[in-house]
Amino acid sequence: MPKILSRRELNTLYITVGVVVFAIFFNAFLAPLLERQRELSREIDSSRQKLKKYTRLLAEKDIIEAKYARFSSAFRLPEQQEEPQLAVLSELESLANSAGIRITDVRPQGTGLTQKEISIEIRTEGEMSAYLKFIYTIEQSLSSLTIKKFQLNAKPNSRFLEGVFAISQLALSE
Repeated sequence: MPKILSRRELNTLYITVGVVVFAIFFNAFLAPLLERQRELSREIDSSRQKLKKYTRLLAEKDIIEAKYARFSSAFRLPEQQEEPQLAVLSELESLANSAGIRITDVRPQGTGLTQKEISIEIRTEGEMSAYLKFIYTIEQSLSSLTIKKFQLNAKPNSRFLEGVFAISQLALSE
């Protein structure tokens, strides 16, 4: 019986079959295990970083609480008052006065059944620079007021503008 493959070809065949079997074994078994190990290592590192952050915050807990107590006693936030709508109205009035805006009409809107927010529509008069300051102070206020919509119109034969604002605040107490 004649030999079909020479010794060199037979060795090459064994090496090729061995490489193919190893590649299949690696891709089917080892690669998923190594990838899972990398994912777990990333999660562990992330958890360690969070733990360091939380332990630092926990160590500073007393300092943070003291600063909060000092801040909350210095400023009475609207959420702490009994009537949230009155608090929003009084804050809007003080913001408008500080910006140089005159409020001509105030219309409290009803709070929605699905949304717990206080909505107020106000009509105002003032100059453009005063409006810019008013809008900025509303957006930066401590009581989280947001302007839902606004419209500015020029008054005839005057440098003043008329404005209509729809302003809202989340009602946290209800």
